[in-house]
Amino acid sequence: RDLALPCAVRAERIETAAPALGRCDVVTARALAPLPALLELAAPLLKTGALGLFMKGERLEAELTDSSLADRYDLVTEPSRTQAGAVIVKARAKGV
Repeated sequence: RDLALPCAVRAERIETAAPALGRCDVVTARALAPLPALLELAAPLLKTGALGLFMKGERLEAELTDSSLADRYDLVTEPSRTQAGAVIVKARAKGV
């Protein structure tokens, strides 16, 4: 709002929102689910080219044990500026 950026914040379940959205630029979530489950929920939006920005805590490495994630997504982490040990996971679907 302060920057007057064009965006829509949807406070609803992703399973309901994703089909109605069609295509979007960014999808984000905080404290929703482990990364593999979160990527599955966001998959319909990520497959249309959206960038996933997911805040994850110190136990991210344990969530990355699903080897199929590397086959389906490009994942990059950036340190959080607000919480020591936490990261922001940037996710893009491969082949999009």
